[in-house]
Amino acid sequence: MVNSVKRMVSVLLVVFLIAGIIAGCGGNEAAESTASTVVNSSNGSAAGDKPVEMQTLELTMFNQWYEPFVEPKEDVVTPLIEAKGWKINVKERSYESSQNWSDKLNLCVASNTLPDVFEFPAGGVDSIAKFADKFVDFTDILSDKSKVPNISKYLTPKTIELIKTQQTKKNIYWPTSPTPDWSDPAQIEANKDMYTDAHASTNYIAIREDILAKLGYKFKPVNELEKEFNDKNKSVRLTPEDLKIEPEIKTIADFEKLLKDIKALNLKTSDGSTVIPFGGTDPQFVIGASFGFDFFRQYQGEVNGFYGAPFAKDMHKTLNTWLRDGLLDRDVYLLGKQREKLGDKIALGKYATWTGGEPNEIDSVKKLESTLNTRVRYITPPRYKEDLPPYCDGMYPGSGQGLLIRKDYKDVDKLIKYLDWLYSDEAQDIIMWGKDGGVWDMKDGKKVFKDEELWNVIKSKQLNNKTASGIDAGYYGLWDPAKTFYTSSAVRGFIANGGVNPSRYELSYPSQYDFIKEIKRVAGSDMISTDGSLLYAFGEEANKFNNYFWSKGWEVNNGKLVLSKDDQTFEKNWNSVYDEYMKSGDYKKAMAEVGERYKILSAR
Repeated sequence: MVNSVKRMVSVLLVVFLIAGIIAGCGGNEAAESTASTVVNSSNGSAAGDKPVEMQTLELTMFNQWYEPFVEPKEDVVTPLIEAKGWKINVKERSYESSQNWSDKLNLCVASNTLPDVFEFPAGGVDSIAKFADKFVDFTDILSDKSKVPNISKYLTPKTIELIKTQQTKKNIYWPTSPTPDWSDPAQIEANKDMYTDAHASTNYIAIREDILAKLGYKFKPVNELEKEFNDKNKSVRLTPEDLKIEPEIKTIADFEKLLKDIKALNLKTSDGSTVIPFGGTDPQFVIGASFGFDFFRQYQGEVNGFYGAPFAKDMHKTLNTWLRDGLLDRDVYLLGKQREKLGDKIALGKYATWTGGEPNEIDSVKKLESTLNTRVRYITPPRYKEDLPPYCDGMYPGSGQGLLIRKDYKDVDKLIKYLDWLYSDEAQDIIMWGKDGGVWDMKDGKKVFKDEELWNVIKSKQLNNKTASGIDAGYYGLWDPAKTFYTSSAVRGFIANGGVNPSRYELSYPSQYDFIKEIKRVAGSDMISTDGSLLYAFGEEANKFNNYFWSKGWEVNNGKLVLSKDDQTFEKNWNSVYDEYMKSGDYKKAMAEVGERYKILSAR
C-alpha cells in the first residue's frame, strides 16, 4: 500500500514537472499582427520628422540564458525603436533555467509547442540539424544583399559557409552575432582596439623577476615598465619588445634549461620548503599548446587533434620527465580541481614559474609580490617546433549562435526586415545608447554617459555589478557587456553584436588600459590563432572525440600519463590511452569533417 502511494505521488510529480516545462516552451499558434498605425519618426523627441507606418510584430520567444528576462526599469531604447516604426511585442518568453537549450528544443518539438523564435548558442549542429524542416532556411536570403542590405555588411561568402558548418552543415539560421574575418588585414585595421583586446588570454607563463635576476637574465623590470605606462596616461599599448628577456625563452628547450637552473639554486620558502620550478593550474593545457595538442590543428597539411596530434606523445613525455626530475609540481595532478590550493602555493612563493588560469591568481600574485618584494612578469609559452605556434584558442569569421524562426510564423518577412534593420548604422546607435536626453550627453562630438559611476560599472564587465543606487546597463535597456546581450525588451535575443557594434561605448572614450591586463595580453597574444590552423570540433564524428577528451582525457588520462612512475609505465599507459581514444569514434571521419572547415578558411 505504501509503495502504491509512493508510486502515485511520483507519477503526479512527473506530470506536474512536464506540464511546467512544456508551458515554458511557448505557444504554437501563429502570432496575430495588429493593424498598422502611423507614428512620428524622431530621435525620441516629441516633434517628428515625418510620419512612418508602424510595423507590429507579436511573437513568443525562447532566450538562451539561465535567468528570466527582467524588464528594464527605465527603457530608453524601446521607445526610440517604436518611434522609428517598429512595435515589438514578445507575448511570452521562456529561458534556459535548469534545462539546457537543446533539451528544451527537443521537448518543444515533441510536444508541438515551439515558440515562434528560438535563440540558440554556438555549437548547436547536432541538436538543430534533425529539425531543419521546421525552421526558415536563410542560406539564399543571406546571400542576397537586396533582401538584407544591413547584415550583409558583416557577411562574406566565407562567413556564410562557416556559419553553415557551425550550425547544421546544410541550412543557415539567422545569425545574431556575425564576427569579422580576423585573417583580413582590412578588418584588423578598422577594429584595432577590438582586435588586440580579442587577443587577451589567461594563458601564459608567469615568472618571478627576483629568480630571473639571480640567474643572470636581462630585462626591463616590471616596475619600470609600469611607470612608463602610467606616465603615458595608460594610453599606449605594450608590445612584445617591452617584455623582451635575454637570453630568450623561446623554445621548450630554453624553458627546460630555465627550470633546471632554478632547481640548481635550491631556493627555500619562509617555511623551509623547496621552491618548485614549475606549477600552477592546467600546465598540460598551456604546454600542450606548445606541442600542438589543444583542440584540432592543421599542421604541414595534415588535420589532427588531441591524442592524435603528431607531438601529443612528446608533450606528455616531457611533462612526465619534468615531474620525475622535480621540475614540475606533482600536486598539479594530485589536487585535481582544488585550484585554490595551487593559488596558495603562488602566494607563498612555492612556485618559481606557473601557468595562468588559477581563479584567485590576481590576489595570490599581489600577496607574493608584497611578501617577497619582487614583481611577476609574463611570457609567451615556448614552442616545441619553430613552425608550430602555441595556439590554445582560435578566432575566425562566423556566428555559431543564432535564431530558429518557425516556417509557419505568420510575419516571417516582416521579422526578417526588423532583424536586418537592427544592423543598420541608425539602429546600431539606438540599441547601444538609447534616446536623446536619456543617459548620455555629447562631449567633443561623441556620446558619453552622464553618470560616470554607471560607465565604470559597465566597463568593468562584471556580472551583477551596479552603482550605489542599484543601476546598471539593464536598468536602462542598454547593451550589457558582462552578460553579452542587449537588455531592452525590443532587442533582447534578436541581436548580440555589442562587441563589434560601430557605436560601441568604448569608441566614445580615450583609450586607457590596465597595465597587468596589458602585459598578460602581450604574453598571451601568440596563443590566439587567426590563421585558421586551430579549430574546435564541428560535426558529429569530430564531437565524439572532443566530448570523449574533455570528459575523460582531460581529467583522467592526462594525469595518468604525466604521473607514470618510469619510462616503461609511461609507454604502457600511452598505448592504452591512445588506443582507447581512437576507439571512441572514427578518427578518419572526424578529421575529414574538421577538414571541410579548413577548406573554407583557406579560401580567399
